[in-house]
Amino acid sequence: MALDLYQDGLLLGPELLLLVGAILIPFLPVTDGGRLRSRLTTFLLFAALVVVLCMISGDYYDWMGIDATRLPFGVFEVTGFALFFKVVFLSVALLVSLVSSDYLAERRQAAEYYSLLLLGTLGMMVVASARDLITLFVGLETAVVASFTLAGYRRREAGSSEAAMKFFIVGALSAALTLYGISLVYAVAGTVDLYELATVLTAGGGTRPALLVAIAFLIAGFGFEITAVPFHMWAPDVYQGSPDPVSAYISGASKKMGFAAVFKLLFVGLIAFKLQWNLLVGILAVLTMTVANLAALQQTSLKRILAWSSIAQAGYIMIAIPVGTEFGLTGGFFHIFTHALMAGGAFILVAILGARGIGDHLDAYRGLHKREPLAAVTLSLLALSLAGIPPLAGFASKLVLFGGAIDQGVRADDAWLLFLAVAGIVNSALSLVYYARIVRTVYVDESEEVPARMALPWPSVAVLVLLLLATIVVGVWPKPFYEMSRIAAQSLLTGLP
Repeated sequence: MALDLYQDGLLLGPELLLLVGAILIPFLPVTDGGRLRSRLTTFLLFAALVVVLCMISGDYYDWMGIDATRLPFGVFEVTGFALFFKVVFLSVALLVSLVSSDYLAERRQAAEYYSLLLLGTLGMMVVASARDLITLFVGLETAVVASFTLAGYRRREAGSSEAAMKFFIVGALSAALTLYGISLVYAVAGTVDLYELATVLTAGGGTRPALLVAIAFLIAGFGFEITAVPFHMWAPDVYQGSPDPVSAYISGASKKMGFAAVFKLLFVGLIAFKLQWNLLVGILAVLTMTVANLAALQQTSLKRILAWSSIAQAGYIMIAIPVGTEFGLTGGFFHIFTHALMAGGAFILVAILGARGIGDHLDAYRGLHKREPLAAVTLSLLALSLAGIPPLAGFASKLVLFGGAIDQGVRADDAWLLFLAVAGIVNSALSLVYYARIVRTVYVDESEEVPARMALPWPSVAVLVLLLLATIVVGVWPKPFYEMSRIAAQSLLTGLP
């Protein structure tokens, strides 16, 4: 038993780091304007990310003497799928932490902010490693409660309070639908363990009508989390009203947690009912990308453009679900990774410039290349990468994502999958209109005022350089990131570490 506790504790190492930090940070003395809390948060997120990366490489198990054959234990598992999503969550949270110190420089409650950031990330990591629906739900709600509290961090500003209230209402509705779906699943199958559920349903246990109702409620509940149409209307207002770093956190990390839950639920617990949810998810994917791209064309706020863009990208990712092959899921996971960096990075850039007095209206970015060249080139490359322009990161992930749908469509002679790929390609071309508008505003349109050069603090400069390099490196050298995504897809389909 002692050995089991030792190994299980080490497997929970990244989660324990965040939990301890979230508890300790409020008790730290306020020194250097709260920089101690910022540095500790950044260090803990970085340390957790390093541990997760060592787990992916296998070195961590060798160093700590962990038996890799018993990685799944109890209600928690450590698989390639879980580790992949933990890398996404921790990477975004780390970038958000780096720029938050500048944003919080003249604000109070920094301790609560950083504790909530760690607790929210912890909840996301629990979702990625959950083996049963109850653990998944607890992790989901931990992250959602932390996120909507962060959304209302500027409580004296009407926009932030409105964002928090909308997020709270949507989160409560999503939780109610999800819980009702889970209760129906348990009533029919007699278990909430995802792997036992798959066994029971494959063997023919349970009544089909009740499970169909459960699937409908679960897809609706998680649809709010991933902002799938028609469950998306809260997102633009919440993204715009939230503090800028929190918008980056919600788009880059919180939303990806919803995808982790959806993939695990459908491809582990409800895989026996793939024919029932397959077409529904495909229809939602086409609706999501099309409605969001058309709405983004009409926006004048950069944050709202990015919000609608994020919804459209969710539609692209959903294409991987009806495809369902290892290649198709690899494309979905790869795009989750690149989009987390690109969308989260774009909102982070808005936060960096917002701290310098630049609002989120697109006109405020006129002539940005004269005021802050690094920010201008980073924003432009992020926008072009979101559009899927080669040789940037977004092109590499979309190539694999749409290629997976085309490959399976040809192999299975399934015109529906080919249609999904075509819909994704056409919508990507449509999105280029508003992404190009961002680039034109930054480099072509001139500001009415004489531009003044901005001085950015070193953490913000470091984040911009990291985003710039990541956008280029992932596109030019996608192999290691593709391989990490492939391992996650293989792990999800086989249930093995």
